[in-house]
Amino acid sequence: MDGGFSEKTLENQRQHQALLNDYESRKKGRSMNLPTDDRTIQFRLRELGEPIILFGERPPERRDRYRLLLLSRGLEDSGVSLSSQYGYESNNELFHTEGTPALRAARVFMVKYSLPRSRARIEVSKRKREEEEKYWDEREKLTKEVKAEDGTVIKTEDSSVMDVDSLVTSSYKTDTVLRKEFENKFSSFGAVSSVVGDERPLAYVSFSPDGKNLATSSWTGLCKIWNVENGEMVQQLRGHTDQAKCIVYQETGNLLASASADKTAMLWSPTAGSPLAVLRGHTDRVNRVCFHPSGRFLASASADLSWKLWDVETHKELLDQEGHSRSVRDIAFHPDGSLAASGGEDKIGRVWDIRAGKSVYVFRGHSSRILSIDFSSNGYQFASASDDNTVRIWDLRKRRTMYTVPAHTNSVTQTIKMWLTRDFSHIKTLSGASKVLSVDFTKTIDKIAAASYDTTWKIYAHDDLISIGK
Repeated sequence: MDGGFSEKTLENQRQHQALLNDYESRKKGRSMNLPTDDRTIQFRLRELGEPIILFGERPPERRDRYRLLLLSRGLEDSGVSLSSQYGYESNNELFHTEGTPALRAARVFMVKYSLPRSRARIEVSKRKREEEEKYWDEREKLTKEVKAEDGTVIKTEDSSVMDVDSLVTSSYKTDTVLRKEFENKFSSFGAVSSVVGDERPLAYVSFSPDGKNLATSSWTGLCKIWNVENGEMVQQLRGHTDQAKCIVYQETGNLLASASADKTAMLWSPTAGSPLAVLRGHTDRVNRVCFHPSGRFLASASADLSWKLWDVETHKELLDQEGHSRSVRDIAFHPDGSLAASGGEDKIGRVWDIRAGKSVYVFRGHSSRILSIDFSSNGYQFASASDDNTVRIWDLRKRRTMYTVPAHTNSVTQTIKMWLTRDFSHIKTLSGASKVLSVDFTKTIDKIAAASYDTTWKIYAHDDLISIGK
């Protein structure tokens, strides 16, 4: 007897307390914000000194084991290395590696290539600004001040003010006029063709520079080139052994590049079925590839937390750039060829000066992983699309978000939405696709292509075009 209670009563109390402790532990465990990426879980287990994989253990079971280990040791996953919770810090200091002569030559080329393009772009921007000011000045001159019967001054516009656009020898148009033109242009836009592209979902579509052909990449690993007018396959590009994540055209149209989950990027001729070169070096899937505006270089973004720069002519790796803590999902070049932007699953994006090899801007604001990124032709804006269902427009000059566009209600939807870049107002929604995975449009914006999860690619255009593939 202890305190007047029988042994059986004490045992019941101990069991009850054990149940309460187990309940509290499970409650705390459910509230833990743990990584969902299996590779990250394995890294965390390794830091705890535990086996990263047990026989027959699947990723969900491994995550539960990691949760129980944290509970048993009174630790929490903070989203950073657990080494700091044991009293020592990892080395996160900036480091530099010596570049090769080939990389130096590439950077010298990029300086010489980008500066004239930058000057030309700024001159065009100045002219547009002058034309805009001229428009408003002439409009103001055509406005008369008159007095109403009660003596108040009101402004009325002379009828000739409606012809201001014809008087100004510029391309400037007001937001209202521009929006109306685009609404009229896309009012009759609809799906005019639907072609089965492969046996598995299509991951990417890319128009050729002349808009006559369309390249697609598929989860089967195959890439194909199609004739947009009749929907017939022109060429099959066979080489990847796993999902083909992306395919893009070089500006000349004489070369294509593809990215794959087989950890490689490949260069292709549009007239040959086998790759011209296989670019090896990444240690995990390659998510995106992008040609430099000059066409001489190719960037590849990978799940190995890095992006690489390749020489298209020699097929050699020039740069292996780290900077993200999780998978890099997309990479894009500035239209001048001076900068690159990368976005990843760590929810941040980086802008790089590729002429100097430095990260010049880190942008934060998305609440989920960044899936896509691209620069505007104006040179000072770029857009990032995220799993948080928003598109953010960033200003390189002010280093902040200019607009947040509530683009979609889900990360993968069955609609394509079009927005006016002047004020980011919504002008058109295109439907008819099943889980859109990629879109592209021609330079004249007379056609839009979409890759769908249902294994088809679709063309959206004016509905007076002849339908194909239906």
